[in-house]
Amino acid sequence: MTDALGTAGDLLPSTFGWPSMLLALLVLPLVAVAYAWQHRRARRAAARFANPAFLPDLIPRRPGWRRHLPPTLLLLALASLLVGAARPQRVVTQDIRAATVVLAVDSSNSMMATDVRPSRLEAAKVAARTMVGALPPNGRIGIVSFARVPTTLNPPTGDRAVIESSLDALRISGGTAVGDALVQSLAVLEAAGDGEAEDDAAPGAIVLLTDGANTEGTVDPLDAAAQARAAGVPVFTVSLGTAAGTFVSPNTGAVTPAPPDPPALAAIARAAGGAAYTADDAAELVRVYDEIGRRIGTEERSEDLSVAFLGLGALLTLLSSSVSLHLFRRPI
Repeated sequence: MTDALGTAGDLLPSTFGWPSMLLALLVLPLVAVAYAWQHRRARRAAARFANPAFLPDLIPRRPGWRRHLPPTLLLLALASLLVGAARPQRVVTQDIRAATVVLAVDSSNSMMATDVRPSRLEAAKVAARTMVGALPPNGRIGIVSFARVPTTLNPPTGDRAVIESSLDALRISGGTAVGDALVQSLAVLEAAGDGEAEDDAAPGAIVLLTDGANTEGTVDPLDAAAQARAAGVPVFTVSLGTAAGTFVSPNTGAVTPAPPDPPALAAIARAAGGAAYTADDAAELVRVYDEIGRRIGTEERSEDLSVAFLGLGALLTLLSSSVSLHLFRRPI
């Protein structure tokens, strides 16, 4: 029942291009009242000039309640025409022609932490597959792995087998070069659009998953985010892990704290015109990636419903005249 109601609601206008025109609808109840008053006045006038007992013999049989059908249809027609003149619109969601996404995945040592089961990196792989599934079938995905230095595992492609292979190839190593990873991801995204006409260029975005602050590299993450914004590429950041997360350093064997840095990632997302997310468990990460995939893979646009309401008004007007001709041998 809920789905049916939701579908019906999608057909209703959500906004109007000329909402002031709707004020004219207030006149229609007055017209209805005037019609009812005129009808009652005519009946009283007829009663004054004839004996009610003889009226059935003097006046042809009237169509009863059906006499009100033509004016009722006409009022409905006027209402529909006025709504159509107000330019009703609804917002519809549709798949983007070919979304292109570069997924930058942190593969630094801290991604070994198991506060997100089975580990941060393994949870990231599962969630990435969810995001890929949420994109349109013709969406293209590029994978960049980054630790001390970023590495492009595959350029944007629609081949899901290649993407799967790249996710399987993610391996732990070194520190976290967030800024360099963003610059590399932007270069990969821009290279994927080479040779395309500007009007045909696919929309692009970068999804950055990391569990910590920038510790390596040559580029400040906020500078890289500014470059992405200048190129019209939003960056969606995902902060993964809990404040209690730790990992065993492969170099020293020491237990090392690995808290995420959501404020730093939120600043990057703001600077790049994207959005920031946090996830402290695998299920939440999957939900976040699914939301990002749908956000990148779809767009909202306004659909004008004026023609439908104007057409309905014209149809009701014709129907009103037809009923009047049938009942009274004259148009309304």
